[in-house]
Amino acid sequence: MTISKNIEKLLLLFIFLLPLQTRYIILQSVLHDQVWEYLSISIYFTECILWIILLYAFFIIPKAQLSEVWLRKINLKGAVVISMLLLVALSLFSSIWAINAWVSLHWSFRLLEGAALFIVFKTFSISFQKISYALIASGTMQAAIGTCQVLFQRVRENKWLGISAQGPYIPGASVVETSSEHILRAYGFFPHPNILAGFLLVGIFLSFYLYIFSKNRKDRAFFIITFIAQLFGLLMTFSRAGWLTVGLGFLFLVLVYWKKRSVRPEIIFISLVALAVCIIFSFIMCEAVSSRISGSQRLERKSNIERIQQAFEAIDVISKNTVLGVGAGNYTLYTNKEKIPVNKQPVHITYLLAFAELGFVGIASYILLIFSSLMITLREKTYIGSVMILSICVVGFLDHYYWSLYAGMMIFWVVLAASLTKQKF
Repeated sequence: MTISKNIEKLLLLFIFLLPLQTRYIILQSVLHDQVWEYLSISIYFTECILWIILLYAFFIIPKAQLSEVWLRKINLKGAVVISMLLLVALSLFSSIWAINAWVSLHWSFRLLEGAALFIVFKTFSISFQKISYALIASGTMQAAIGTCQVLFQRVRENKWLGISAQGPYIPGASVVETSSEHILRAYGFFPHPNILAGFLLVGIFLSFYLYIFSKNRKDRAFFIITFIAQLFGLLMTFSRAGWLTVGLGFLFLVLVYWKKRSVRPEIIFISLVALAVCIIFSFIMCEAVSSRISGSQRLERKSNIERIQQAFEAIDVISKNTVLGVGAGNYTLYTNKEKIPVNKQPVHITYLLAFAELGFVGIASYILLIFSSLMITLREKTYIGSVMILSICVVGFLDHYYWSLYAGMMIFWVVLAASLTKQKF
């Protein structure tokens, strides 16, 4: 078995196990007598797999061979590489002026891990189909688990899997409030339903794409089943950002691939299937869906008000730290230095959070990375890559986990690498 095959298998294993939240907590931070997740330092099980991959790639393989592969096989605009290097360098240097240098260095290390993962993906040219299968298989499993969690209205605690107990009336649990009850949202193995939604988005788009272009009937059956399972799982998260993004992404894919006459019957069929799934879900969960969309219930109004307040707070932080930012991973510490009770959440807009932590150059590098990657997919007409990057863009306006949490950061870099991988269709 060649070294490249070993790395490929480890990368696919990493993707499949990415939802796993098993971790060793090195430092559990407490601020104002409350556990502070965004300032805690942990090592995840999947992170250990990533270290093995990176060590395998950068140390076991001769450096000359690695350099040759890099120069020959990476075919990206310089803007992608430059923006990526700028982000990593700036986040590392931000520990100098950050309130908590260790947290800043820890967050910077996560960013470095993601960038290195991206480089390994591109250097070894992992098959797009294999990446897709890993994401779809993992997404389908998480969708099934999440659906069961909603049906049984319970998430069982399991310290080995990194899962906390959740229930409709457990304080801190993510629920939908109706006039008569609280309904627990789907978590999967992730720490929050919104992250599960962000993960399932990718698998849904890939199942759609592979279904309409597959020629084998068994493959098509597999992709339509995984499409249904993941879409239903996404709906069960009750993530408004996820719902909006999957709707816009689905419409984008239908429009760009409709010009291919040979796949129109498949597009029509899968569109009808998606519509049927949404109608069935809305019928079963009609009151919860209405509450989530209208935002009329107490918890929905409270969430909306908090998000608006967080946005204004972030703008204020940016106005005072426009050039350098407050330091990588230090946003919540900066905004809660003297605040009691504590607001433990970062602003739910990734771009404001990036600007606040890394300043003008940091947000410019982040946007350049995404924009240049998107332009590559559009130029090469790899529209499935375009829709995955656009989904990151849309979610970035509505949530922060692609920037602030380990699982979200790794999803971001895997999606970016997969989007820039050449397809054979």
